[in-house]
Amino acid sequence: MFLNFSIVVLSVFTTILAERVFMSEKPPFFKHCTSDMADYEDCYKSNLQSMLVEYKDGIPGLPEAGAFEPIRIRHLRIEQDELSLRLYNVTVHGISTANITKIRYDPNDYSFRARVLLSELQIKTDFRAHGRLLFLPINNSGKLTLEAMAVKLSFLFTLQLQDDGNRTFADPRTVRSKIVEIGDFHLNLENFLDGNTELEGTINELLNALWRDVIEVLRPTLENAINAVALTRLKSVLNFIPANYFISDVPSAAELYADAVAN
Repeated sequence: MFLNFSIVVLSVFTTILAERVFMSEKPPFFKHCTSDMADYEDCYKSNLQSMLVEYKDGIPGLPEAGAFEPIRIRHLRIEQDELSLRLYNVTVHGISTANITKIRYDPNDYSFRARVLLSELQIKTDFRAHGRLLFLPINNSGKLTLEAMAVKLSFLFTLQLQDDGNRTFADPRTVRSKIVEIGDFHLNLENFLDGNTELEGTINELLNALWRDVIEVLRPTLENAINAVALTRLKSVLNFIPANYFISDVPSAAELYADAVAN
């Protein structure tokens, strides 16, 4: 979809089962988490947090997943009532420092909700825009830098268990995100008025003075972009790492859905 996939190269960390490339050994930094533990959700949260930290430069054996720091995206398209925005060569810094503050899961289908705090998020990209942002016409191309501090996000991830041989994987099906709060925000547009740097500076000052209004205007499209990127990245990762590495007593798909039918 939006991410630039590479050719999969096998390593000593992987093996092939029914044409699936997967992580064959559980990493030592993943805790043993079972659903009967009093601190089960904290344990699950710790494993997800460790994944972001330990694999910030990429996952051994899965080059297609890319690094968590930075995340690179070939292009995104944002369409809104008064604004059409295309982003190219997107670079996102700050994901690896995300702090997962809360996890809640549903044992019936293993979907889970997460609260995430990003202390600092930076996005750099080329853009082409047509339309209006607030009351300002923007009909040109240029470069965009966005910096946001203390970003609080909430997520709902729906999963479907899939059996592959004697392994079970949790395939992400949907991601729904919400921008809960942003502590501070700075936007800078460059080279989009054919060298009129004085007017560009004035527009940037206005947009930054009204940044909360800018966020509200762009909220639906920003959240949709977060959903698309998170779903694509998570699909790649969770279809590579067996589900029982995160949750030790996760049932097989056959067991879970047989119980669901029986009930």
